[in-house]
Amino acid sequence: MRIVLDTNVVMSALLWRGKPYLLLDAIRQRADLQLISSFVLLEELADVLTRPAATKRLALIAKTPREVIADYRRHRTGRAHRGSARGARRRRR
Repeated sequence: MRIVLDTNVVMSALLWRGKPYLLLDAIRQRADLQLISSFVLLEELADVLTRPAATKRLALIAKTPREVIADYRRHRTGRAHRGSARGARRRRR
């Protein structure tokens, strides 16, 4: 099964150790699950990581946005089509 996580869930999973982190960890451990992302979602994550709440947390854990995104890229096992997230976002509006 392929799974796409919302950007806020991904950010929470990478910066804190609550339920989103446990979810991401569970996905990684299951061979039947494939974590999917896209260029658009990674761009959004990079943007969110520059916001005040995220930058405060990044300072506390001594990581840069680039390091956090690299961590996420290591977690994901697949990549969606380059434009697929953009199309999905338009359909939700």
